[in-house]
Amino acid sequence: MSHLFGARDIELLESGEFADAIVECDGKSWRVHKAIVCKRSEWFRKALNGHFMEADLAKVTIREYTHERIEWILKWMYSGNNGLDNLGKLYGNPLTAAIEGYLTADYFMLDELKTAVADLLWANLADIIQAVQQFPSVECIRDHLLRHGNHSSVTFYRQFFEGVRLVYG
Repeated sequence: MSHLFGARDIELLESGEFADAIVECDGKSWRVHKAIVCKRSEWFRKALNGHFMEADLAKVTIREYTHERIEWILKWMYSGNNGLDNLGKLYGNPLTAAIEGYLTADYFMLDELKTAVADLLWANLADIIQAVQQFPSVECIRDHLLRHGNHSSVTFYRQFFEGVRLVYG
C-alpha cells in the first residue's frame, strides 16, 4: 500500500469523515468505513453485510478483545502498517505481542496481517530457540538463573515462558 494513501486512509479512521459504520469495544468507538474494513476482513464483511443485527444497525460491538487490540487492527486495515512495535508496548513482551497479534489477526480473518506477524515471529524465533536450547530442562534454566541470572536473562526467560503458556495453555 502506498505510504501516501495509507496516511490519507488513517486520517479517515481518525476523523470518521464519510464513515458508514461503528465499531465499539471497551467503551471506545470508531467510526469506520465499510468499504475499507469489509474489503480487508472477512469477519467484518460477515458482520456488517451478513444476516446479523450488526449489519442492519451498521454497528459492531466487540467483547472478545481489548480496545487497544481493536484499534491496532483497525489502524492496520487503514494504513497497511503492522504496528507490532505498538502492540509490543501493550504487553511489554515481544513474543507475547507477536502471538497475541497473530491470534487477533486470525480471529478477524486478516490473512495479510497474520503473514506479517508470522514473518516477524519467525525472524526472531531462531535467536529465541538458540537461547532456550542450551538448557536440557526447565529446572536447568531455573538453576542457571538462580546462580547467574541478571535482569535481562531473567526477563528473557520469563517472557519466553509467558509466550509458551499463551500458545499451549
